[in-house]
Amino acid sequence: MKKSFRILCLTAAVSLSPLLFGCKAQDEIVYVPTPKPESQRVVINNQGLEPEHTITVHGDGEVIASPDYATITLKVSSRGDTAEEASTRCSEQMQVVQTTATELAVEESDSKLSAIEITAITKEDGTVTGYSAGQTVTYSVSDTPFVNSITSTLVDTGVAEIVSVSYSLLDSSGAYRLALAAAMEDARSKAETIAESADVHIGQVIFVDEEEDSQATPRDTAFESSEIFVSASVTVTFKIS
Repeated sequence: MKKSFRILCLTAAVSLSPLLFGCKAQDEIVYVPTPKPESQRVVINNQGLEPEHTITVHGDGEVIASPDYATITLKVSSRGDTAEEASTRCSEQMQVVQTTATELAVEESDSKLSAIEITAITKEDGTVTGYSAGQTVTYSVSDTPFVNSITSTLVDTGVAEIVSVSYSLLDSSGAYRLALAAAMEDARSKAETIAESADVHIGQVIFVDEEEDSQATPRDTAFESSEIFVSASVTVTFKIS
């Protein structure tokens, strides 16, 4: 009996050992963050590209374009004792001009008549001594080489005088592209001259700017000369080495 008692007491002692040494309750546990290094070292290898060496120049180009059509403006005028008489004479004179233009193969649809303007002719005291009448006609001629001949023949009728003769372009895009090409050639020539003087070599084109003013092509613009100049300008940047 004594032996059995001792064993029981030992077992009890073993079972109570956690309590004797003490276990912390859940609310007594303190969580401590994992310690980190005092400073972090970050290394970035960011090697930039070397800047490109360039030359920037301005180029101009100009070409002579043949006009697409011309306009001839003529005027007839007459006088009369009355406004009606002056107007009738003016109409008769304009009819002579129109008939001559038809004989010159100028289509009626290519002509534009203005209204007849009648003005009273007066003395210094305001007394009316008569009336004058005037009318203009404008012809559009596509056969530009014959403009001078047509104009001379119409004036030779003796009833008309020249107001103006002008030349125009319906489509200047083709001439403008040629002017742009000439402007680029001019820019390259200038760049090569500069490069040669600086002992460097011209490379590829890396930037081109077409100047806005040069885009104003002379469409429907009147020119006194039959030689129409179409121009273009560019700014070009070349790479050099």
